[in-house]
Amino acid sequence: MKFSLYLIILTVFCGNVGAGTPDGRRYVLPPSKVHIEACERGALTLHPGMIEVQRELHSDGNFWMLYQISVHGGSEWIVLCDLASGKIIRDERVQ
Repeated sequence: MKFSLYLIILTVFCGNVGAGTPDGRRYVLPPSKVHIEACERGALTLHPGMIEVQRELHSDGNFWMLYQISVHGGSEWIVLCDLASGKIIRDERVQ
């Protein structure tokens, strides 16, 4: 009896180990955060350099990513991106 119970548990467990999302990916970001990579690419395309600070901001279910980028010439930029759309919302040079 114990052996068959362990066999059933093992079969169920092994069947679910590889379970992912319906489209085959292991994890899907919520719609409010789906464009994290696009935001980073957009910020670095706008101001090629090094991201010094990367911070997620949220309010009332809306999520944004803030990047502080140091550009080769010594200037620094703050870029704010909407994680739901992947669009750059604000772009400002640090004084």
